[in-house]
Amino acid sequence: MLPQIPLIPKVLISDFLSHNHLPLGLPDLKQYEIRSLLELAGKHVKKAEEYAEKGVTDIATAKLIYNRLVEIDEFFSKQAVVSETGLYQFKLVIIYFIQEEDDESDFTSVVGFDDDAEILNLFIKSLNSSIKPIILS
Repeated sequence: MLPQIPLIPKVLISDFLSHNHLPLGLPDLKQYEIRSLLELAGKHVKKAEEYAEKGVTDIATAKLIYNRLVEIDEFFSKQAVVSETGLYQFKLVIIYFIQEEDDESDFTSVVGFDDDAEILNLFIKSLNSSIKPIILS
């Protein structure tokens, strides 16, 4: 069982991913396993699908984000060494994605997953990989 997922403001994550220095206010995430967080991310997409049937949720972007998260996990599993900073940043990105109420509400806005994609794209750019950022319209 995972401990309660902390709410993390976009500005803190964005600052950390852009400048690679740990700002005050970011939580310790050692107790969270990547696999468990990815399971929660999958459930978040399922919930988005339910909302999409009723309204304006951008399920396509939600699925793209989830697929990129899985790609990153696979990329990391093939690396000989992954830095603690890289793992911490990856956890932050996943946690930001599974927050329903972040910069923009995931389930009640047509652009609800755009902020999540922006955070993910910052992280993807920091990787030395062939993983493509998500193009937002």
